[in-house]
Amino acid sequence: MNQFCVLMTLVFGHVLALSENDFKRHVNHTNSILKQLNGDPITSIITYFMWDSIDIERVTSIFAAPTSVYKDGEINYPDSLVADEEHIRRSMSTYGIQPGDLNINLNQLTLSGMGEDRRNKIKGTVSRLVEEVESDPKTAHFDVRERCRLIALLVNVTQPDIHIFYSRPDEVNGNDDCRLKYKKSDDKNQERVIVYRMWEDDNCYYEVDGQNGKGKKLTQRPIGKGWRKMWDQKCSCSYL
Repeated sequence: MNQFCVLMTLVFGHVLALSENDFKRHVNHTNSILKQLNGDPITSIITYFMWDSIDIERVTSIFAAPTSVYKDGEINYPDSLVADEEHIRRSMSTYGIQPGDLNINLNQLTLSGMGEDRRNKIKGTVSRLVEEVESDPKTAHFDVRERCRLIALLVNVTQPDIHIFYSRPDEVNGNDDCRLKYKKSDDKNQERVIVYRMWEDDNCYYEVDGQNGKGKKLTQRPIGKGWRKMWDQKCSCSYL
């Protein structure tokens, strides 16, 4: 019986294991399509994943490409990552874009480099979507839960050494805070919490410092007189 259990462990371990080169092949396939998209298609794809029921950990794994997932030198990766790459490719298939050259030597590619390429490709779109929420939350295309997912993605895109696996709205003293939980790549066993809140004085998201202190600003949206006109000139967006 013990031998049978060991054998089944080995069998299932093999089925669920993804080699680094296999993972590279899938990531390169996705990136080759993503790099050909610009503007509204990327906006629509990001919006779709914010509305989708897929959990935030998978979303940050797919788009933010944190180093805990896209790390070079690992022997095997979770086989579930293949399904995630296929999921994002399906969401892009509606635009009829074919992948670029997939015959590239995989030894010339690094997962960390491809992860950085993916973050750089979507960072501007994710940041702009958060800024739209800040500009006018009542007319934004996201509810409170989806805003928190969007914030989680932006934070993880700009901080790839962490991996956000939880995002929930949390009402504190009348404020709709976004509570995020994450693990750092160098210490995957310790959970950490970060909270973001939109301050009413300028309608911008800030990290909550301590109990109620205003910490680091999340986006680059201008504040002060004239910001509304500047924003209206900057943003002309369409959605799904």
